[in-house]
Amino acid sequence: MSFKEQQKLVNLIDTGDIKNIELAFQLAKANNINIDFSSYEELYNWLREKNTLEEYNNPKELLEILIQLDEIKARYAHREYLPKKIGFFKNLIKLDLEFNK
Repeated sequence: MSFKEQQKLVNLIDTGDIKNIELAFQLAKANNINIDFSSYEELYNWLREKNTLEEYNNPKELLEILIQLDEIKARYAHREYLPKKIGFFKNLIKLDLEFNK
């Protein structure tokens, strides 16, 4: 397993398209590649502080929850940064970061 192979699968996931995500999971399983989901987990945890999100049991559920979001509220959250994966939200219509640092 190389970093390059992992990155190709992450690139498929980052499209935000459910078919590409499913393909990434299939390829990972078939080729015994572990995908690092820590940046998606960081994004989820960043959002949970001010948004009500469903719990997830596995990485696929995590990604499905994130893909479905069309609005993020983080007012008065004292945020100093945006997570690396903030661009993952292909369905995002409204991002409310009013009154942050």
